[in-house]
Amino acid sequence: MPRNTPKTWMPNTILTAVDMNEQVRDNLKALGDPWTPYTPALNGSSSAGSVLGWYQATGKAIRFNIAVTFGGTVAPGSGNITLGLPVPMARGALPRFPVGLAVVCDISANSYTGRTAIRAGSDTIALMDQSGALVTWGFFGWAAGDTIFVEGAYEAA
Repeated sequence: MPRNTPKTWMPNTILTAVDMNEQVRDNLKALGDPWTPYTPALNGSSSAGSVLGWYQATGKAIRFNIAVTFGGTVAPGSGNITLGLPVPMARGALPRFPVGLAVVCDISANSYTGRTAIRAGSDTIALMDQSGALVTWGFFGWAAGDTIFVEGAYEAA
């Protein structure tokens, strides 16, 4: 449920049940609406067993989660690892503007934490390591069961 535009209250305005429902109840309910599933675009890999995403919109504020699990024979792509956002973002964001956190889990070894950043001029995010460098598909040897978890928030267009 989208939020209602706040009403401008004037002196001596009589508060009605309709006003309370529109201005208070419905706007508070929008904060707890269920998350909407979506399928994020994942660049460069044809071997993701699943790419799942969920997002919640409250007004123009978008919160999102993405889970990628690799299956079968992993054939990583080339270039930077990028994932699609659920809805277009407000333009004007700086390149590499941080919007969330990422965890890459190598099933045979370690987990790596980093962040996500908006790619300028697109509706995708890129993974970045702790130093701020973009993460490429050559980051480590990908295998079945490896995962990427991402969460973040941004302003919708």
